[in-house]
Amino acid sequence: ALYWLPAGFERDAVRMDYYGIGHYDFRRHFIDLSELIAPAIWSDSGAAFPVFRFSLGWVQVALGVLGLATVFNSKLRRSDTLLMTLGVFAATYMMTSASQGLWEMIPPMRYFQFPMRFLGSAALAIVPLCGMSMRWILLINSKWVRTFAPASAIGLLVWSALPLMYPPAWSEFGELSSARFHSEELQGKWFGTTCCHDFLPVDVEYIPQPDAFITEQFRSGVEQIEKFERDSLPDGTNISVARSRTQSELLQISSSNPFDLKFSRFYFPGWTASIDGVDLPIDITVPDGRISVNLPAGKYDLLLEMASTPVRSLASTISMASAILIVVILFTNMFKYKGDSLSDMDHISGPSIALAAIVLVVGIGLKVLGGSMGWFQYHSSGRNVHVAENRMYASVADEIELLGYDAGDTVLEPGESLDIVLYWKANVIPSRNYQVYLHLRGDNGELWGQSDKVNPASFPTSRWSVDKYVRDEHVIVVAENAPSGEYQVHVGLWDHVTGERFLALDKNGWLLGESIPVSLNYTVQ
Repeated sequence: ALYWLPAGFERDAVRMDYYGIGHYDFRRHFIDLSELIAPAIWSDSGAAFPVFRFSLGWVQVALGVLGLATVFNSKLRRSDTLLMTLGVFAATYMMTSASQGLWEMIPPMRYFQFPMRFLGSAALAIVPLCGMSMRWILLINSKWVRTFAPASAIGLLVWSALPLMYPPAWSEFGELSSARFHSEELQGKWFGTTCCHDFLPVDVEYIPQPDAFITEQFRSGVEQIEKFERDSLPDGTNISVARSRTQSELLQISSSNPFDLKFSRFYFPGWTASIDGVDLPIDITVPDGRISVNLPAGKYDLLLEMASTPVRSLASTISMASAILIVVILFTNMFKYKGDSLSDMDHISGPSIALAAIVLVVGIGLKVLGGSMGWFQYHSSGRNVHVAENRMYASVADEIELLGYDAGDTVLEPGESLDIVLYWKANVIPSRNYQVYLHLRGDNGELWGQSDKVNPASFPTSRWSVDKYVRDEHVIVVAENAPSGEYQVHVGLWDHVTGERFLALDKNGWLLGESIPVSLNYTVQ
């Protein structure tokens, strides 16, 4: 309730017209069922954006199926097994394209943006099913099976999870300060929101230009930042900042005349202005949606702060009451519960528990040792891309190198899609943002399909690191009227502003032309 209640009832206060479109359209992010049940893949420390597979894990799925199967045995059946099973199936359904109709039928679903967010719900539900899979040993009289089964399951779970235990290391981030945050925003990446400017107040029709005086305060390290327009103050008005925080302002004001004070803050529901506890009306400026307060003459302290709204207060109360209720229920049932799970423990021997503990300790040790030795991950460096199926070399504009590619299916039919992955790396910091194109050409050079991107690997080349390669995925649709024969993919970089196409050289320095021919041929039947 703390999050969802205000998000639901106050959604009209913020801009959401850009939400759920373009890259954030849920239709672009459904997960194939094969990926959900696939094993984890090794990451590559040499990749700028390591590939990650959204998977429940093949071991978890296998154990979950065994746990699910207990509902068909009257001796092993538990009432909560069906609940967990429904949870797994529902979450899995919502992540696959089979649920697209449901997503489209319920408009608020678009705010989830990424179907893979249901992966957490699926994982939460499959864990009890994995544990229930061990109930099958109750029907087995073999002492060896009862002893080794739990340890084997734990060992498989730990082993399958090892590739996920080594997230990419953070690069040097630089200082953390208000001046740094302000500087990053001024570079035009994100203005206190996402790149689409969603979640801005509905009254903000355009983003105001940065205030030079406020920027200078941030850069000079001023502790209390003036976040109002001083230039518009009337003569005889003095304002000093007693306190300036992210959600409050305390100003000491002296003025001989009434005046309007315009703040460099957007108005959201909850902002209040008061003098000595007496609330003042807040005006919303047009068209930039900022806070403006009409102030009287005199000497006084003005408090501007973000207060709770009735909806937020209700949400906080519900969340707190729910948390207390859950604790009471758990604490009460802790002393009353005598269900099957306690009797199940009677069938787990001491050696079985000890063996499972040993396996767990060994797994932890393996994880620690693997981290220091670089196990369970690839380490591409230089011009070697370990994960590339095919290696090659070409240099474009003496700034960017093509180091390899994954060809995908090489035998196609008209109308089918050709999936190809390119591996790029910058040998110097690129001087511009390049655009990339892929052309599928026949023997006579005629074009029969193409793929274009504003940014290779969907990331501006001017921000590429010279230490990491990028993985650039493309899909080329073969023309419906493409004749049978041999085809070749040509890759090139260009500048969409000037229209210039950049020359490419091979490893020997020989000119390839304005595009790089991929050495592998494709056959259209």
